Amino acid sequence: MLSPSGPKAPQANKSRKPPKEDSSNPDYESEQKRYKLLGDKGEQLVLDFERKRLLDAGYLNLSKKVDKVKRDSDGFDITSFKEDGTPMQIEVKATRARVGQANFFLSVNELNQAKVLPNYYVYVVFEVLTENPKVWIAANPFHPESSKILLSPISYRVQINTKLG
Repeated sequence: MLSPSGPKAPQANKSRKPPKEDSSNPDYESEQKRYKLLGDKGEQLVLDFERKRLLDAGYLNLSKKVDKVKRDSDGFDITSFKEDGTPMQIEVKATRARVGQANFFLSVNELNQAKVLPNYYVYVVFEVLTENPKVWIAANPFHPESSKILLSPISYRVQINTKLG
């Protein structure tokens, strides 16, 4: 469990089994839980950030409309607004890393939405589990003319069609 100031100190291993040393078999379930925890925390921080930004600018009605999207198929996490009322689509990426370079995964759907939505933003929340997280905001860094982000494919879906016999 995480405390507000960060992870707890490691505890001694009290089980009789020796710890696994084989890094070729990662614990994907634990990894997914950790990513979900970071993502949920980052999304909540951005929700609060956006609501406060609009409230501080005097846009109470718009601040009340900032919301988390309900479906992953939307390709972004949060709907917010510019001060003129124009909707913004925000994809949130959260990391424990300090401000600087960051790596994150992007789904094909997120990339496709970024290419077609004119007000698509990426908010990277650095140091997400600390008392003072930092938010880096990029106005659609996936636009073809942007040089802020380098995309590298690392996996592909493979479909095979076999006939037995």
